[in-house]
Amino acid sequence: MAVKPINIRRFDWWLNLSTTSDIGDNQFSVCKNMFYNQRGQLQTRYGIKYFWNAVWSSKPVSSYFFFQRDDTGATTALCASGTNMYKYDEWTSNWSSIKSWLTEFETATGKTTWRTRRDYAVYKNIIYLTNGVNSYASYDGTTYTQYATQPKYRYINMNTDRLFGAWDDTNPNTLYYTDAAPLNGNIIDTNAVVVGGDELGRINWLNELGNIILTAKSNKIYSIDVANERAEPIDSQTWGYSDRSIANVWNSLVYLTERGIDTLKPRQSLAWASALESKPLDEDVRELTTKIQELNLNANCGRYIKRLGNYYITFDTNWDDIPDTTLVYNSMVKARTQYTYPSLYDYWFYITSAGEYKYIIASATEDRIYEIESWFDDLWESIEHEIKSKDFDFWEAGSFKTYEFIDLIWKKSKNLDIEVNIEVDGEIVWWWLITDSMITETKPSESLGINPIGIDTLTWSVDTEDWVDIYQYIARIPLYSTWSTVNFQMKSLGGTRTIDNARIMVDAQSIDVFGYNNIV
Repeated sequence: MAVKPINIRRFDWWLNLSTTSDIGDNQFSVCKNMFYNQRGQLQTRYGIKYFWNAVWSSKPVSSYFFFQRDDTGATTALCASGTNMYKYDEWTSNWSSIKSWLTEFETATGKTTWRTRRDYAVYKNIIYLTNGVNSYASYDGTTYTQYATQPKYRYINMNTDRLFGAWDDTNPNTLYYTDAAPLNGNIIDTNAVVVGGDELGRINWLNELGNIILTAKSNKIYSIDVANERAEPIDSQTWGYSDRSIANVWNSLVYLTERGIDTLKPRQSLAWASALESKPLDEDVRELTTKIQELNLNANCGRYIKRLGNYYITFDTNWDDIPDTTLVYNSMVKARTQYTYPSLYDYWFYITSAGEYKYIIASATEDRIYEIESWFDDLWESIEHEIKSKDFDFWEAGSFKTYEFIDLIWKKSKNLDIEVNIEVDGEIVWWWLITDSMITETKPSESLGINPIGIDTLTWSVDTEDWVDIYQYIARIPLYSTWSTVNFQMKSLGGTRTIDNARIMVDAQSIDVFGYNNIV
């Protein structure tokens, strides 16, 4: 029977770790340190550099927060490291301590390896801070104030002109909140509601979806009815929630659970708690997310950066309480990839005095803040990036086809060597190292050939001073042999590249190599 060629014109899908024959033609079984740009091209991710000077605490950075006043435009960047809270000074590029003698670890949990991650909320241009161990506090840009008579909230949230606080050791099942539009946020426990009684453990996260305040316990999510002072459970069909992973992504809530990554979305034409439904987000990448266990569920961080459209979720798969694996979901092109970032505990951003956005991560292993999505290497080290396609069987699993050639079209920067592998029936049969020496200065009008053809120099930059020349590369890889399945792999130890499209050509006939008469 006739077999049509496969033409992949856009790689605008995602990493898929299912059985390689089951994934889409424009998905990848390996997609490491690549991202999808808005043109539908798969491109090497941008790198990491230091966000100016170290904090100088000799301890990991457990949290980072940025706030810009809506009246004056003044900015405040804070981070917690060791026993201190620090503030960033853009003019000196230094961090200075604004509060010392804080508790370094969450000693109440009995797990000293769990870093104390502060929670932050802003009300009337004042930053309010919690961590469940130290006293509830505020910072107005100059003065750090603690409120010893308030519960030691672990979580804090501001919604519809109310402040909400939850999880203190004395009343771990209680959610506290202010009256509407209080004079300030110094006192939260004006009102209270018990969430789920004593069953299912203590409250373990607090967030909102639109105007709905949500809390969670070990295997239930609750919607808070402020007017009637009650907590209504949602049928989320999930368990083992991680507070560090929660992020609002458009009109959904995304969070990490013991089984993987879930979303909570509103349903149409339904009211109250029944208007929300929970669905898994990571069914195609469970090979990674199922490595998350209950005991290291808190060794992760998640954040949605709306300006980039990226939800970053970093988690521990090695049982050492250090996040080591990052998945990136892009809400604009509906794609996900895997990054090899340094171990980290928080994501956020910073806006300079000139209005420039800097995207920030806080290190889980050193007293450093990094800037991400900003350069072409990771701290002067090359970014290893790799893709691997599905196993193409042309919808005829087990039958043999005569493959003619594979066309791969991409662009690459100078001084970038790309290794291209063609694998058939699980064995690499073609290997080529693409180097600058193969780039020609002229572009033939016909016949692609085996070597790169043409030069199409593009100049573009991440930062205005950082220019990179990108050269077009088109390769035709001849096969002319008979196999059942074929895939292509491309990897490099550094540089920048995009992959635009691919074509796999077979002859007009699928064949049975052995024939029915030869079967014994």
